[in-house]
Amino acid sequence: MSGLLQDVHIQQAVSRVQQRAERQELIDRLAETFVDPGITVQLDNSNHQILYGRRGTGKTHVLKVIQSAAEAIDDELAIYIDMRVLGSSQIFEDVRRPYDLRVTSLLTGVLEAIRVALIEHATAPQSGASAAVLDKLAEFDDAVHRTIFLEGSLKQRSDESNREDKEAGVRAGLRATGIPSLGVDAHASNTAEQKSTIEVEGSRIASINFQEVGKALVDVVQGLDLRQLVILLDEWTAVPLDLQPLLAEFLKRAVMPHPALTVKIASIEYRSNFNREADLNNVIGFEMGPDISSVLELDDYYVYDRNPERVVDTFAELLYRHIKAETEERAGSDILQSVYDVRDAAGFRRRMFASPDAFNELVRAGEGVSRDFISIFSTAFFNSLRRGRDSVDLQAVREAARDYYERDKSNNIDPVQATVLRRITTEVIGEKRARSFMLEKALEGHDVVRSLFDLRIIHLVRRGYADKDNPGLRYNIYTLDYGSYVGLMGTKKAPVDSVEPGDGFGIEDIVVPFDDMKSIRRIILRREHLDPDPPKLFEP
Repeated sequence: MSGLLQDVHIQQAVSRVQQRAERQELIDRLAETFVDPGITVQLDNSNHQILYGRRGTGKTHVLKVIQSAAEAIDDELAIYIDMRVLGSSQIFEDVRRPYDLRVTSLLTGVLEAIRVALIEHATAPQSGASAAVLDKLAEFDDAVHRTIFLEGSLKQRSDESNREDKEAGVRAGLRATGIPSLGVDAHASNTAEQKSTIEVEGSRIASINFQEVGKALVDVVQGLDLRQLVILLDEWTAVPLDLQPLLAEFLKRAVMPHPALTVKIASIEYRSNFNREADLNNVIGFEMGPDISSVLELDDYYVYDRNPERVVDTFAELLYRHIKAETEERAGSDILQSVYDVRDAAGFRRRMFASPDAFNELVRAGEGVSRDFISIFSTAFFNSLRRGRDSVDLQAVREAARDYYERDKSNNIDPVQATVLRRITTEVIGEKRARSFMLEKALEGHDVVRSLFDLRIIHLVRRGYADKDNPGLRYNIYTLDYGSYVGLMGTKKAPVDSVEPGDGFGIEDIVVPFDDMKSIRRIILRREHLDPDPPKLFEP
């Protein structure tokens, strides 16, 4: 029987696996290919929550699975919003525009996305929404798009020449907090005849009344007989940093107080700005904990060094589900089972990879990032096919990991990041023959550290480690990306540890595990080492 690599349906499946969940239009497919490490059960509630994770770890996939689960419940609706594609983005991202215009444009864009989704739900054939519900939707639309006139006037003019004009000024502006005024601060009382006309003079601006919008939204939800409306905000960091606290403040006032409304946010931790200080120890935006929970971090579930067996099994299941789904769509049947007798992830791993070491190396190369894992696998698959192999071998994985690092990671770093990274790589790997190092927890927000972490060049494997030799300090433990040292395998500079002979690895395959604290305690990166021209990183 020929190997999986030679099957054209398998080849097509590998090349067509979607590496970004938002590009998968079939939400059922996302649910079908999702491997839950224990995240969704913690999000299956009416609490307001933030899900953190670096790019490619699967935040969008998780939100889409939540949306899919809500669709199966009659009295629940989940609205997914990608903050990168809001219709008002060209306005609120333009820093040259007035601040209040940017804020109101952002809020209007979010509300418009919610309104459109509610209309689609209400007008679906199975909905049976009444005319009263459509009226409520119209009221919500009015609340979202209401405008007022800045330093302008309304003039009433009668057809009778002896009628006097009547005027009423309308004012708007920003409160001291920087939040747009919550309503019109004036009104006019005029008596109009049947043939009279209204002329408008002045500049029109949007007015977001938090209380009015929140009430109108709840009225629509109740009219649709929904027990729960879940608003899923993805790519939060697409919102400019200076506007993020204002969006959080709006959600806190207009949405979060209502039991029928729930907010779930997917974001990158170090690129998020959920609040800013106000007077009297208050904050504009979320007060973390009381307003919204932020205890979920996807990276924590995929770190290889914490639980190798479980992480390997998780990624084996993920890969199997993706290939199985794609082959079934292309071939019209489950050829993995019918042709190759592959019935589960374990069987798939045995048939697809030349050895357990090859797959384990692939998982390590992915560094807990699903998108990187799939990309490296795809390259390794076709590398092995090109070399005439029947299965994916260790050489293909290493070459694919090195190519992916050079092509998709190292090219994105700037000169400062490159200098610091080169220093760390040279001394951690080259001199210490390790791949991990310690960093004072207080430095986790340093620009260089944060950027290298966001770019998936370094990876966080443990938070808040207490070194017995320095009990007053807390450290984070980071590891260098697999791609940064895979080229050293088989050389004298390769990271090594004390793995016993006969375990299936050669000396060139070994790297120091993060829990080898005897080695890592001597490798501490300090603040001065992040400067452009620091002293020697680590003492001999």
